[in-house]
Amino acid sequence: SSQVVEVLIGHWVFASGFARVLDMIFWMSSYHELVDHSGSKMVGVFVLLTQFIHIILMVDFFYYYLVSVRSGLPLQLPRAGGLV
Repeated sequence: SSQVVEVLIGHWVFASGFARVLDMIFWMSSYHELVDHSGSKMVGVFVLLTQFIHIILMVDFFYYYLVSVRSGLPLQLPRAGGLV
């Protein structure tokens, strides 16, 4: 069993996730600028880590979105058994 996602919502979520990928590319090239007063780059590493985690969480949606676009069918997400 699966849930159909409305077209505009699917496009918006994909665009938001893609924007996060572009953010990740930006921060990968400039994280060294987030050095604090003591010289630690932990802030930059934390920013990269949070961006990476968000992208990992979006990968399954990207997969279903691209399958939907490729096939021309509505976006359908699988329903988690026992959770709904």
